[in-house]
Amino acid sequence: FLVNEMVGSNQLMLPLILVAAISFFTTMYFEQESIYGVLSKYVLIHPERTPEDGITLIRLLEVPKTIIRASAPPDWNKLLTSDPSEEFAVVDDGKILLGILRRNRIVPDKMDDLIKLLDPPTGVLSMRDSAKHARAACRIFSRDSLPVVDSRFRFRGFVTKAQLPPERTEESSQSATH
Repeated sequence: FLVNEMVGSNQLMLPLILVAAISFFTTMYFEQESIYGVLSKYVLIHPERTPEDGITLIRLLEVPKTIIRASAPPDWNKLLTSDPSEEFAVVDDGKILLGILRRNRIVPDKMDDLIKLLDPPTGVLSMRDSAKHARAACRIFSRDSLPVVDSRFRFRGFVTKAQLPPERTEESSQSATH
């Protein structure tokens, strides 16, 4: 449409529609699922992976005392005095994780735009991830705790480094087999 506007002619409209239709149907023929569906399986959900250490994160999940809904923010003064947590999950009405609010960013009188104060949810883990995967993510993202979501990206809790079992070394796994 932009080309049509710039050129001032409708002569290119039919070839443009034809090329767009061919590329769309070619993509649909070779790729039955959109790129977003494919990425969600490999980046977030990992449905085919079974935990090597037998411990899924669902068993280590720590549900926080306070989950902040973006549509109904809490009384900030009360929150700061009643909950000692350093991180708060901010969710929408469908419990979809929007971001993480750090305690040091809460200034009760200046909380007009909550979304601007959020950190993006980095290092998000799936409930099916293994403890080994969670340890690696904590190292990669330099975090002591990471948010855990279900397959629909609904927030389920945090997993902390302290909750994770110690990493098995090559020597300990060999001595366990002998």
